[in-house]
Amino acid sequence: MRADKAIYNSYSTAVNTFIIHEPAATNLFEREKINRSISSRWEDQAKIVLISDYFAQEHRTRDALIAIPGLLLTTEQYAEAYQFLRSLADHFIGGILPDRLPTTRQALNDHSYSNADITLWYIYALNYYLQATDHYEFLEEIFPRLVESINRYKQGTHNGIRVDPTDGLLIAEKAGKALTWMNEYHEGHPITQRAGKPVEINALWYHALTLMQSWTERLEYIGHTSSSAVYYQQQASHCKHSFQQRFWNTEQGYLYDVIDGPEGNDATLRVNQLFALSLAHPILDATHRRQVFEIITQQLLTPYGLRSMAAQEPGYHAHIEIDPRAPQAYQQALHQGSCWVWLLGPYIDAMLNQCREAVAEQDNQLFQEYLWRKGMKLLEPLQERFSQGLLGMCENIFDGTSPQQAGPQSAAILSTAELLRTYNRLVRMRIDHPTRLLLL
Repeated sequence: MRADKAIYNSYSTAVNTFIIHEPAATNLFEREKINRSISSRWEDQAKIVLISDYFAQEHRTRDALIAIPGLLLTTEQYAEAYQFLRSLADHFIGGILPDRLPTTRQALNDHSYSNADITLWYIYALNYYLQATDHYEFLEEIFPRLVESINRYKQGTHNGIRVDPTDGLLIAEKAGKALTWMNEYHEGHPITQRAGKPVEINALWYHALTLMQSWTERLEYIGHTSSSAVYYQQQASHCKHSFQQRFWNTEQGYLYDVIDGPEGNDATLRVNQLFALSLAHPILDATHRRQVFEIITQQLLTPYGLRSMAAQEPGYHAHIEIDPRAPQAYQQALHQGSCWVWLLGPYIDAMLNQCREAVAEQDNQLFQEYLWRKGMKLLEPLQERFSQGLLGMCENIFDGTSPQQAGPQSAAILSTAELLRTYNRLVRMRIDHPTRLLLL
């Protein structure tokens, strides 16, 4: 247990490097008491800025939201999580949240809203926050904006983002725009063409609809919303049914990366289908989850995370090339084969999700031990890198093919936060099932 504590402390110390407190010109205000007791009052609460890349000092909203469970909630910095989520909610336009937050030097503009998924990641982070704090007064406060956002997605909003009424799936397509996390450009054009109905966007859309159903039921019960939980249930059911029918690639035995794109369905084996398995409410039916997980394990898993694309695919980049004279080589490698550390978090989530359904009740304790061992084994290579890294951090990307050398993103919020969140989840398994696990 001492080793567990030491690793946890090193992770939690590192994540604080990405949190910047800026003095806020706000009045004192009364604060609702939150579970696990953050003080009952905030005085001159500082503005929280989350740095995506420590050395580049970049502020990317998507990265921050994915990182919040590990960065702020695992470390019990609930006040900071609330402040960030509450402040970000002021920037919804047409149901969409911006790629970055405004600064004194750079205001937001239309180009700042070039994404289809950040609102959906906001709902993901909010769910983690509510589970950690039981601060449902905040849900009541923010709920009308969430309702409006879902409505705007359904009706159609910026950049060709809309729900297809025929199948309930989310479309994100606009010429010259990269609207997913694979958003590198070269000479003004997206490197990874994913216009249409991307697989992870629809996994996140279903996840958001399911959470909206649950939250609406809660608020309906206390009479604090006029929205209907049945509406979200119907939307989620339509989306999930269509997803099974439309995304399953029978010939290859895994999911299409994008369907209904300009050139039809894209069967490229990419890591994005991982999110159909990893979220708290997975969209993919259990009958196909194991098959997809096995293919991801065989083709995309490496000691340092997951490849963005399988090695046998056309256009695969085995190694990250850094050449100031040809920056496009680095940009092309990022989502065309490079290995991303942070994706190990969703991979372990997917493993735990699908294994939980497979285990028989009488074998549960033994199986928990197996899962704990397997999860900790997956983290070992990164724990070694983490202890060696500058400022106690871990790199964000590696070459997709061995020998795997680290890329230039040597201090990234995503990898550090996801390692902490995942490690904490595994440690909690050990605490919750001590009889066998403590014998290790």
